[in-house]
Amino acid sequence: MNEQKKIRIMNNETNNYKYPVGDFLSGFSDDSNNPCDYELECQRMVIRGVQYLDDNQELVDKIANEKLGVYDEALKPMIEHMCYPEDGQTGAMVGHTVKVAYHAKKLGWDEYIKKITEVTNEQQ
Repeated sequence: MNEQKKIRIMNNETNNYKYPVGDFLSGFSDDSNNPCDYELECQRMVIRGVQYLDDNQELVDKIANEKLGVYDEALKPMIEHMCYPEDGQTGAMVGHTVKVAYHAKKLGWDEYIKKITEVTNEQQ
């Protein structure tokens, strides 16, 4: 990845991805109109994961073709990128958000958001 693009991503200067307000990933929020910090961190990690995959198509292809597990060595740089600059994410957060980021990338962000909001609306 080009160093300038890496710096922009780390500073969220290229962030075209946003979640609507809601509890889409963790299920821990008491009120879907006021997501908890755990949910917000999961959302942040997914966004950073999709950004990373945008800049690393070869990794997207490798995941698809080789069926990599979440903790495969090839995914370590992506996981580090997703967790930066925070720390303290749980293994469950990492495992879940890596998978979600890949699926969001594969579907396309708008289609991913459409699907998760449809499911959430059906559950209410």
